[in-house]
Amino acid sequence: MDMPAELSDVELCASWGWEDPPAKVMTEARSFLSARSKRSGDYLVECNVITRDELERMLSTKPDHIQTLEWIVQHHDTATPYYDRFLAYADGIAYYDTLQGFTPHECMKEKAVLNECERGDFVVLATDRNVPVLVAGSIQAYYLRKSLGRTDRAKSAVLSHLRNLEQVDALLYAVSRRDQVAAFLNLARNRQSDGGAGVYDESAVWIGSSIDTQSRPESRELARILDTAIQNNATDIDMRTQPDGSLSVLMRQFGDLRAIGPTSISAEIGPRALSFLMRRSGANPSGTRMREPNDGHLHYRGSNVDVQLRLSFIPLNHPGETVQQMSTSIRIMRQEQSSIELGKLQLEEKVVDDLTYALRLTQGLIIVAGPTNTGKSTTIAGAVGKHVSMFGSKQKRLSVEDPIERWVRGLTQIQVPHQDHDSEGDRFNTITRAVKRHDPDLIWLGEVRDRETAEACVHYASSGHIVLSTLHATDCLVALDVLAKMVKPDQRFQLAESMLLVVSQRLVKQLCPHCKKVQDITEEEKRLVVKYAKSIGAEDYEIPEVGAYPVGCDECTGGYVSILPINETLPVTRDVKDAWLVLLERSDSASRQVIYRARSVTLLQAALQRVRMLQTDIAQVLV
Repeated sequence: MDMPAELSDVELCASWGWEDPPAKVMTEARSFLSARSKRSGDYLVECNVITRDELERMLSTKPDHIQTLEWIVQHHDTATPYYDRFLAYADGIAYYDTLQGFTPHECMKEKAVLNECERGDFVVLATDRNVPVLVAGSIQAYYLRKSLGRTDRAKSAVLSHLRNLEQVDALLYAVSRRDQVAAFLNLARNRQSDGGAGVYDESAVWIGSSIDTQSRPESRELARILDTAIQNNATDIDMRTQPDGSLSVLMRQFGDLRAIGPTSISAEIGPRALSFLMRRSGANPSGTRMREPNDGHLHYRGSNVDVQLRLSFIPLNHPGETVQQMSTSIRIMRQEQSSIELGKLQLEEKVVDDLTYALRLTQGLIIVAGPTNTGKSTTIAGAVGKHVSMFGSKQKRLSVEDPIERWVRGLTQIQVPHQDHDSEGDRFNTITRAVKRHDPDLIWLGEVRDRETAEACVHYASSGHIVLSTLHATDCLVALDVLAKMVKPDQRFQLAESMLLVVSQRLVKQLCPHCKKVQDITEEEKRLVVKYAKSIGAEDYEIPEVGAYPVGCDECTGGYVSILPINETLPVTRDVKDAWLVLLERSDSASRQVIYRARSVTLLQAALQRVRMLQTDIAQVLV
């Protein structure tokens, strides 16, 4: 946005749509005017985010191809909240640190508009002149909204409503914080005349608190459980209806279900808590008795947390039941925006080397395979971070995800709405076609789950893009087999030629350094490892003589403090591609051995190395 050099704060507020701006808008305008002529580093020093000495030290090590702000954020966590603010200032975009006290625009009375706001991470407020202002929850969401094509603009419920009000040409844009956008959206929803909590598709936002005496008891109790799970780094919550209507509660921590914090919800609140989750997540908007399994999604914002919840509900349908028996599983996916460094994920050096080499290439497919909840997306986020550190803003990165499990700096992320709610049909294909026109260098397709996503991976990887995705498969060879069966037979050659690297991943429990017991590994334990190795066809491995074992103390949970990745990597060389193509035609043990021997490191070798380093116990080897 071009501005006069001597623009006043009042004139700037007027350009933002305010005739008599409130004090907080004036404050934002003055901050904008103060920062617009500064460099990012000087601005952060002025805001007391970093010192001048820290800035000089960071600049002395900054690669030329990485922008200063990106480099500072990567090495100084306290700078993260200022990232979107400064980028908005640099591009002449209004930034509101808070939306508290603003008024939702009248278009947000429409359910279709609310749904679009939830999908796009934005809201529409009205200024004192009733000018509509579209406020995005991040600079990324702003750019995505501004880059809508003609077709998407024609379908937009927001723009359609503003056209009817003859205000579409008056629409202004701004950026705010994601938590502020979510709270504002919640306010707009509560103003709906039908009070339709939970009737909106696409991941409703629930702002929960265990101490809010004005909220319903079921909301407070669920918030207490979720806050406890998040504070204890639990990945899942398991809830089951008991015969009396109460709910038992267990949390998955370090791979095991544990009784952490609240272990039950009373019979009085239990059925209402289940109904709340099913309605708000969209799994059962009508609130009628559920007879078939269903899934839902929900954004939860609690005490300094921002997580995505993926919920699965399975009715148990017991004969003669007096209350609905339900098994509920809640997956917790943290939504904090971060720059994940590949080198800090505790991956083995060979794994980092293989990933780094593959990312340096200009096209090809990288797959991270493994069972559910083994950190696959975290490893890919680390790979994206590595790509950012290598190429900075010189290359463009896009993702297509359902759902977005974490916000990754340097990556433009696109949420795929569920097809059930898309009147136009195949939303995924529409988005993937649009992605190619967006000129990306790197594409992250969240998960290869069907023929559509598999063929999209092949198409992008063989047409000048680096593509990353995850896959549910037990090891590298199985991953190749699963992928080949997902695409059409006439695309298998193209798939093999485009493949760069397969990484298989598991998680093992990390022993507590304060109480672990070091002793000789027994002959029985060695025998079990040998038996396991034979079952998976492993040959090149060595069992250590000494290991460590869990004990338990005040510093840990049952002798463990965290989880660690173990990996198998398969660089897809020319020999591997030829052997794979043979296996696609017929069973051939020699070709299979070519692929097995091409692995840089195996899961068994990686697990035994963790044992040798006294990081995990021998029982974790049997993965």
